[in-house]
Amino acid sequence: MSDRIPEDVMIQYTSPDGGTVLDITTSVLYADAYFESQSAAVPGSFQITVKDPDQSLEFTSGGVIEMWIGGKKQFGGFVTVPIRDFFFPADDTSKPIRSRRWILTGIDFNLLLDKRVLRKTSGNTTAVPDETLVHSYDKFIIDKFSSYFDLGFSGGYTLGVYSRVRHVNDFSKKWVWPTLGSTMRQVLDALVIETTVNDDNDACVYWVDADAEINWLALHDTASPWGFSDIPDGVDFIGWRDGSVSSDGSSVINEVYVWGGSPIGSNGTVVVGHHSNATSISAHGLWQMAEEHPGESLYKSQASVNARAKALVLGTTSGTSPVTGAQGLVNPDEQYSLTWFAHDVPRDGDGNRQHLVPGMVSTLLLWSFSQDGGVTPFSINVPLRQMRITFPTLPPDSPGEEKAYVQFEGTFGLLMSDPVWWWEFLRGMRPRVQQQPIITTNGSSDTFPYGSYFTGAPVETPDGTRTAFTLPCTYQPGTLAVMLNGLLQTSGWSESSPSTGGFTFTAPPVATDTIICTCRTG
Repeated sequence: MSDRIPEDVMIQYTSPDGGTVLDITTSVLYADAYFESQSAAVPGSFQITVKDPDQSLEFTSGGVIEMWIGGKKQFGGFVTVPIRDFFFPADDTSKPIRSRRWILTGIDFNLLLDKRVLRKTSGNTTAVPDETLVHSYDKFIIDKFSSYFDLGFSGGYTLGVYSRVRHVNDFSKKWVWPTLGSTMRQVLDALVIETTVNDDNDACVYWVDADAEINWLALHDTASPWGFSDIPDGVDFIGWRDGSVSSDGSSVINEVYVWGGSPIGSNGTVVVGHHSNATSISAHGLWQMAEEHPGESLYKSQASVNARAKALVLGTTSGTSPVTGAQGLVNPDEQYSLTWFAHDVPRDGDGNRQHLVPGMVSTLLLWSFSQDGGVTPFSINVPLRQMRITFPTLPPDSPGEEKAYVQFEGTFGLLMSDPVWWWEFLRGMRPRVQQQPIITTNGSSDTFPYGSYFTGAPVETPDGTRTAFTLPCTYQPGTLAVMLNGLLQTSGWSESSPSTGGFTFTAPPVATDTIICTCRTG
């Protein structure tokens, strides 16, 4: 395979002391190079092979690798394992060796979150003082990192803690710094809990980007400016090369026992909470879990262990616990894998490619995954959890025209154990409507031509008691599809009155549910 340089890619190495800066773009073998990033500030990784025929290059653990695509930095990280060897297992050493190479592996800048500790620069024997403000806010706390963390790192770089804090949450308590020696990640996690869970503010996520800047964003600012579709328009939706859906049932738990009350064997009362889900057991088999909390203050009553067992199986959409505030473990985790190319990514108003970053929420609108025989597309909003950048050389249209491309491989999905604020945010997002090369209508349309493809919400809003809903248009019998929170409903509703746009649920949707319908108008 050719080692042709992909268009608009640059790779640079900087030594730990900052004294050596090398543009190694033309020395990298792109056929086996990759750069991988992950969501939730989990450190990503990279591996590149560098040709060194003149034996003049030198790479050191702790050096910095940076990679740009189209002039925008897409990856930054540290060399952790530099390996120096040769392309061939045997070579003629009676003449100058031209087959030396370096294999560089490493971790991205999110590693700094685990390698910087809270301390007092004026002395490490006393605690960091509590803030004096009665009402604190997250931007103020993050700005203080420069006083209590060592922000400089290899190559003369500095971890940025100010310019990309793009959301501000006030919270009602004085901020108390964690203990000395806590990592920067532990401090940021504490800040997420303080602002989101304890004070019911906008949920925030954080990560360190390729420019070594801490990003602090509200979830509603993580929506991708474009999505994926197999009928792409190149503006709001792009196409994809390979796509698949996988269902992982290894985390399914559908029956739980929780012990609490007095210690077992004592003279006190032992309480046991139990909950199961018959639907999940029928679909996936029996998978059990148990917890033991005898003597613990939070699990003394029968009600408390019952609530814990129910939360583990079914989850909850309310409450303050970041542990139980999830969606339960009764269903398999679904992951969506897509591949796309850099040259297909839409540009912003300044002409720059709007590349995705893990943690962004994207709309997948895929007709090839249709669950009703192609009447409506599969549609869901999911976060990008992991992304790998590679550089394949594709077969040419004509001999001698081989081209190397920048390829993205993304894994999208939302785990059943993810925090409740992720689920609540995604439930509130309405699936993006794609402009189709056919007549389409929606809730804002003035007219509904016969046979148009309608996508939109009913006129009525769910309130927990209403079961009958009406579309703003009539529809052809047998063409209505109903999605609840982005999931196609194959039962639990009926086409009650196509001539008036009416349909009816068996059980009333709750007030937080989102209903989206598609149909052919009548």
